[in-house]
Amino acid sequence: MSKQPKATFRKRSIKSGTIRVIEVGALFSVIIHPEAYTRITQLADGQSMRFQEETRRTWDVQRAGTTLRFKGYNIGVVTVELGDLA
Repeated sequence: MSKQPKATFRKRSIKSGTIRVIEVGALFSVIIHPEAYTRITQLADGQSMRFQEETRRTWDVQRAGTTLRFKGYNIGVVTVELGDLA
């Protein structure tokens, strides 16, 4: 089984805040708008939430300590540290 590429992070300012993007090589990206980011940062350890991004992809996010696991249906899974998105 091949190893998943390392996630990289980008930010872009828009009128309502900052869009955060997690890129996993050429495989997929997770686009996080300010509203979703606020909800993600409010998750307590063990909690999860679901959000839909502008491309209509739905992501489940689960927090375990400072780790966030993003799972997209038929897309992929990526695990990142909360601090990487700050």
